[in-house]
Amino acid sequence: MEMERQDEPYLGNEPTRNEVEEFVRSLVRWIGPGFHPDSDFNDYVMSESGAPLFPPAQASRLNENLDRAISVLGDEGEDVYDIAAPVQYALLTPYFSEASIAQ
Repeated sequence: MEMERQDEPYLGNEPTRNEVEEFVRSLVRWIGPGFHPDSDFNDYVMSESGAPLFPPAQASRLNENLDRAISVLGDEGEDVYDIAAPVQYALLTPYFSEASIAQ
């Protein structure tokens, strides 16, 4: 039996824009800087083994939630990338700083 990743970000069925924005931010922090809004959650794999990161049921739920979030943002004239990119940048900034110090 496949185990689901724990602490999955939650998105209700009729989320507000603020709830959607927090969901996307939480999702980026949970997945990490490799998160991409266009990627199917079935395509995420563990780098060490190549095994799927999410069991099918969890990947399906995450896909549905992200699709709903993107739809809400689109209705508000927002782009999911505008929400996700600053979080990814914040996650990556320490690595860039360490790399520049090492040179």
